[in-house]
Amino acid sequence: MIGLRQGPVLGLAIEARRIIAAQANLKAHKWAVTRTAEFIFPDGIGFEDAERLGKALREFLKENGFEARDAVAGIPANWVFSTGKHFPPASHTALAGMVRVEAERRFAAELDQLALDYANGANGSGGMVFITAMPRRKLDQVEAMLAVAGLKCRAVTVTGTALAARVAKGAPSMTMLMLRSGYAESVTAADGRIIDVKHIASGSGAGRADGLRAVLLRLLATAGGADDWGALFVWDETGAHGEAADIGAELGSPVRQVTADQLGIESAAGETGVASAHYVAAVLAFCGARREALPVDFLHSRLARRNKRPVGRKIGWGVAVAGALVLALLMMLSQWRQEERDLQALEGQLSAMSGDIKAARSVVDTVTLARGWTDARPRFLEALLALTQAFPADGAIYVTNLAVRQDMRVLISGKSSDERKVLEALDGIRSSGAVDAVKLLYLREAGGGSREVAFSMTFDFTGRE
Repeated sequence: MIGLRQGPVLGLAIEARRIIAAQANLKAHKWAVTRTAEFIFPDGIGFEDAERLGKALREFLKENGFEARDAVAGIPANWVFSTGKHFPPASHTALAGMVRVEAERRFAAELDQLALDYANGANGSGGMVFITAMPRRKLDQVEAMLAVAGLKCRAVTVTGTALAARVAKGAPSMTMLMLRSGYAESVTAADGRIIDVKHIASGSGAGRADGLRAVLLRLLATAGGADDWGALFVWDETGAHGEAADIGAELGSPVRQVTADQLGIESAAGETGVASAHYVAAVLAFCGARREALPVDFLHSRLARRNKRPVGRKIGWGVAVAGALVLALLMMLSQWRQEERDLQALEGQLSAMSGDIKAARSVVDTVTLARGWTDARPRFLEALLALTQAFPADGAIYVTNLAVRQDMRVLISGKSSDERKVLEALDGIRSSGAVDAVKLLYLREAGGGSREVAFSMTFDFTGRE
């Protein structure tokens, strides 16, 4: 829950090079949008220069008549990592521990470098829990920028989840597609719960229709068909809903338009209606003004909640240790039971495959004998092959330095246009089956005015079995 005073509230939908702003004021005992505008970043200034960007934003707000000092910020989907996981019914403390374990396993980064939060399951009911994280560096940049601009940042959420939470009130099982210039975002809800957020590249200009068709086809393929994703809603920042509706009809999936009424957006008396492109910021402002709980809030993470009852330090430590031990024992017991079931299933499969195994061993013996006569290339070439296959083929990431020691310890460093590409490459190396002890040494901005990020990682090449 966001706690805000009853003054004007500012919603800021942050994108790569612009911020959409909307202010909500209390008019005639109800909240209404009184002002909207778009802030385009000055040339040569980005989030890495929070001081200059914050000053530019402060001047923009002053020139456009924004007087609010409380702000709710929304970030784009390509800033976050997310995953969904089914958990059994558990207390808040136990669920928080399981969420941290799952986040550490799924996200290829140290937890102290991430701001984590989760949605669903906090009431102890269990089920699908939506886990999401953003780089703590970016969160710090957003807070610093808003502080310089004279704003108090009350919450930082994923913009699409705030819109989808309102749409899901009328359609608990649905997918919402947000169409922007050159890209799209999708948010999926099931039984009123946010379960998935995606960033999707799409076309613009003359290629917009083809790009939109590709996005809808990709969503259909991911969901398994139009019947599996529930209702499909589209918000287009240009307001051109007809294009999406026509393509949806062509693909056999009716498309509904996200409207201001559906989002609960009201304009002040005598003011023109809010433009479609500004819906995102208006929803963020209303969430803050009406004290609504956001699906995720990186500033007030559910993982950071503490028991408010005062207890002694020794008692607190004792309770914490006991809770951790109980949680560890429960997880070990659950894992042991699952492994026992898996073992029985594998033994049955092994017995059924005994004939095939015998034939395969004969083939392996033959190939092993033949390799002794034909395979004499240096072993480090196998390491380079595994590294090459793990990197994406689109050229968004490249290696600038590579060293292979005699013990097959490999150290590489390089650059990428997107830190997500680095993390995807890291996951690809880990899943190649040919390496061990994979470690990301650093991931940081390249500097020198470049938008690239620099990275370094190391691993032991063991070879494919």
